[in-house]
Amino acid sequence: MRIVLKSEYQCKKYIDEINKIIQEYIRLFDSACNTIKDIQQQEILEAILDHYITQMTNLTKVLNSLKSWRNFEYMDILSEMCRNGMQPNIDNFLSLLSSRINEIEEKPIEEFNFYIPVRVDLELEDTEESRLKKAAENAFGIEIVDSLPSNILEAYKGRKYIELFSERLILKVSKRGRDYIFPFENSVKTLIKAFIGAIGLSSLLFSFIQQVDFSKVDTSHWDYSLRRNPIEEALIITNKKSEVIFPPERFIQQCDAWIDHDSISLIGKDIWTIHNRPHGNFETLMDILEKISQLSEKIRKLLFYYLDIYFEAIVERQLEFSFLKFWIITEVILKQGGHRTDENIITLLTKLTRDDKHLAKMIPILYAKRNELVHEFRKGYITQLDRNYAKIIAETLILLVLDPPVEVHNSNELRILIDNLAYSNNELQKRVEILSGILKAKSDN
Repeated sequence: MRIVLKSEYQCKKYIDEINKIIQEYIRLFDSACNTIKDIQQQEILEAILDHYITQMTNLTKVLNSLKSWRNFEYMDILSEMCRNGMQPNIDNFLSLLSSRINEIEEKPIEEFNFYIPVRVDLELEDTEESRLKKAAENAFGIEIVDSLPSNILEAYKGRKYIELFSERLILKVSKRGRDYIFPFENSVKTLIKAFIGAIGLSSLLFSFIQQVDFSKVDTSHWDYSLRRNPIEEALIITNKKSEVIFPPERFIQQCDAWIDHDSISLIGKDIWTIHNRPHGNFETLMDILEKISQLSEKIRKLLFYYLDIYFEAIVERQLEFSFLKFWIITEVILKQGGHRTDENIITLLTKLTRDDKHLAKMIPILYAKRNELVHEFRKGYITQLDRNYAKIIAETLILLVLDPPVEVHNSNELRILIDNLAYSNNELQKRVEILSGILKAKSDN
């Protein structure tokens, strides 16, 4: 496969810009073309070059089609250009880059199993647990396993790292790629966070929670998160033959050096619970999972993205950023309807929340605070009430995507739904009459 400039960038202006960066970069090499003389300058040029190549070429698209992570460095390509006396221009750079891609293409696609421990406790009957496991697999492609396979336990026998998986719920995801980094970065991480986000949604839906310890003096250390992140910083990967390929022995040795009793212990750590006691979240979670499994693939991917951000919002310790992440969900969903001005967003949200007069009145206030935070970083006046209102608005729109009043199959149909959702019945009827007239006129022609 060839890496080429996108058509809109195949002009002298952009080519000259990239050539200039390549030339500056190559001048940083020593006479042997191996060592960089100015690391700080190299890092700057590397970032600029990466932006150009990512934005202006088909590299990302090609890597995605190959199911491969970028396992090469621009510095190595430029070093080769320098050693071979090649002209420092984008044509030669892309030619060598294409050679790297051809090497990747020769590698076979493999299936990898990812095991991630989470602090989630199932207080369920056997039949309920069985229902949950089936629903999680149908909705997310995530398998809830009771313990690690014996070959993994044997491989890490006596190592502290394996204890990070003890007394935790273990989530298994199987994905394919030419390397394990690609599926992990492009799919697995989002799936895991979205699934935990769904669990959080089942517990926190439309709730107001205040968790600040006001006995503390230093407010900068207050934890304003609605929940603590239950995903442990541990991961085990096996291939199709169930051979352990990550983490390597060197990494395990490092982990053994820093993992202590407090890292492994669950004492003092937030444990998320799925239960069916009074006010339990089990049935709500089951309803969410079953609705996800019924969505079209394209809408499901959009929802995973929203739930990923929702997870980030509920575990965010800083109040302002928690508020902003909830608001990002709102804007991302609304902008499926196309570009919207500030006034459009305020009007649409006000109409969508008109059944709650207090919430509707808060819309312009919240949006003004959002703008102050984004444009001037004025954060000291975001309150927990602001964050909780932003949370409820985001949850309302997530539920709209999860369970729309009519079936939608892609982002374009979601756009049409959002564009028309705020109209009254009379306004919708009038639009139907006009559109019917247009369709009839077109068919007559």
